Amino acid sequence: MIENLEFLNNVVSWEYKGDSVQKKLNNIIFVSEDSTNGYIKIETGENFVTDLVYYFSYTGKILLEYNLKTGEIIWEKGKKERRAKLYNLENVSYFPQKNMTLAIYGENTDIQVYDKDGNIVIAFKAPKYFKLEYFQEFSNYVTVVGTGSMDQADKYGRTSYNFKLNFEDDILEKIDISY
Repeated sequence: MIENLEFLNNVVSWEYKGDSVQKKLNNIIFVSEDSTNGYIKIETGENFVTDLVYYFSYTGKILLEYNLKTGEIIWEKGKKERRAKLYNLENVSYFPQKNMTLAIYGENTDIQVYDKDGNIVIAFKAPKYFKLEYFQEFSNYVTVVGTGSMDQADKYGRTSYNFKLNFEDDILEKIDISY
């Protein structure tokens, strides 16, 4: 585990196994630790609008970065890097324990799934009448939250649902209301 995660001005710092790690980035908005997947996530952007997101290992090595303006995703693997570019990139989530990076993109907010090296594994189409928003990780699976039109509302007017990424049948499976 890391200790003393903090950011001040344009510097994020933490301690890991007795070593101090610092990252200097402009316009830091948000910093978080994902202890399940073992990384530090740093969101940056002007006027508190996220544009660039970085994932660092606890030792400070860059693992993944993406740019919402350009649609570019970059996986860092030692001296090699792998790049992908998606039109209208909306959101990216990195799940190294599940060997995947997920991206929501396009006018229909479809999903592209990559392996840990940035190779395309599968694509999912957004369910009709839903806009895909963000991913949630559970112990045995991942869901994407989709917001539907009022035609998709339950009897209480709720329109946000969890869709499980079903890799066996290549579908997004609607499982429950998202809170």
